[in-house]
Amino acid sequence: MSGTGFWGAWKNNDWTPKIHSSQAPLESTNRVAQLLDSSGAGTATTEMATTAGTYKIVPPAGSTYYLNRVNIYIEDDAKFRGDYYGGTGALTNGIVVRVSDGSGVLKTLTPQPVKKIGHWGLVAGVDVYMTDFTTGNDIFLIRWTFAKGSAAVKLSGDDGEFLEFITQDNMGAGGAALVSHIAQVQGWKG
Repeated sequence: MSGTGFWGAWKNNDWTPKIHSSQAPLESTNRVAQLLDSSGAGTATTEMATTAGTYKIVPPAGSTYYLNRVNIYIEDDAKFRGDYYGGTGALTNGIVVRVSDGSGVLKTLTPQPVKKIGHWGLVAGVDVYMTDFTTGNDIFLIRWTFAKGSAAVKLSGDDGEFLEFITQDNMGAGGAALVSHIAQVQGWKG
């Protein structure tokens, strides 16, 4: 067996996490863990079920963010259905996820607008989980790891780049009737 990887760690009893050369150490000062919000700074509205709009993360000037994943939490007081976005109905216009800057769209990450709950599988694969509680609200969790599809999403604060979720439909009362819909990105500062 080789002296690197799992077998090398086992043989040498060295279980120190290894960091890829392109990553900074994931100390608390380098870590990015932020809810997407309407301002992009983590200080404004984060609840997408309340208001249709744009929810984003914007690195400050002088910073570069490498986003590994986005975790999405959806809660509904009705049973989730595959042909709906929640338990009430499909979204008319859907959710679009993209990387943009001040001059426009740089890359659209969703191959089509997400209109049904199962459409998250197009980007997250099988990293989705649905609860089916006997009583109480059900929860749908999505872990979309960008690096599984290609690489971390790089955002340059100096170039004004940001990751945005554009919610084009009412997902709260009078719309999809979701109780909650929030998203958190995770990554590191370069």
